[in-house]
Amino acid sequence: FLASFLGVGAIALLGYSLTLYILPVSLFGMSIAASELPELSRDEARGNEAVTARAARAVDQVLFWMIPSAVGYVFFGDVIMAAVFETGQFGADDARAAGIVLGAYALGLPASGAGRVLSSTFFALKDTRTPARIAYLRIGTSAVIGAALMFPLDDFRIGHLGLGAAGLALGATAGAYVEFGLLLRSIRQRLGPLGLSLGRLGGMAGAVLLALGVGAAVEASLAPGHTLVVGLGTVGAFGCTYLGVGHVLGVSPLSGTKDPTAES
Repeated sequence: FLASFLGVGAIALLGYSLTLYILPVSLFGMSIAASELPELSRDEARGNEAVTARAARAVDQVLFWMIPSAVGYVFFGDVIMAAVFETGQFGADDARAAGIVLGAYALGLPASGAGRVLSSTFFALKDTRTPARIAYLRIGTSAVIGAALMFPLDDFRIGHLGLGAAGLALGATAGAYVEFGLLLRSIRQRLGPLGLSLGRLGGMAGAVLLALGVGAAVEASLAPGHTLVVGLGTVGAFGCTYLGVGHVLGVSPLSGTKDPTAES
């Protein structure tokens, strides 16, 4: 609705960007949250400690996938857009503009994914009102901040396209962090701290930084080749490096780390 007040192409930019933005949210955020819901419901009978341990583990898993998704979209968004969509009337300028909008959305990926897990935790505790009220606040925050940013950013142009859609995407990102922060505060008030490991988060950050360097090097070596070759090579190198380093550092959920909530 808000994008309809912007210049030509704004709604299309949102559509292209949302197609890719929703991919990690669905693959990692929603899927992990849905799979953990029955386990969280069973843990609820065992007490708060079991629930917080399960929720912390699920948030950790989501962040492992969402952090590189966010970084990859921010730094390689134009490359990915070009590889997927650049053909016919969708040109290089369109890919760059859509990549910026995708990057603005992607900044909120970690919060969106972790927020889905925290919402499932409330559902397991038979509390549907708290996440619903917070979701309304998220929508309101997204709309207000997006409306405030979209017209100023629409003055910045790439080719014939204004970047007002990026303002709406930044509003959505702000709303995601508001939702996550409020959900986390409510969880702490009800169950206590989740006990997320700063060491594991640091390992994820180190792995994603190394992967970013490798991906950038591959992009530079392949450019100016075919957009599909550049995209696949860049994203492939980035993703494989992250998974490999994450496994070596022991922060990957694929490393076989023991489930701390499992019964002996």
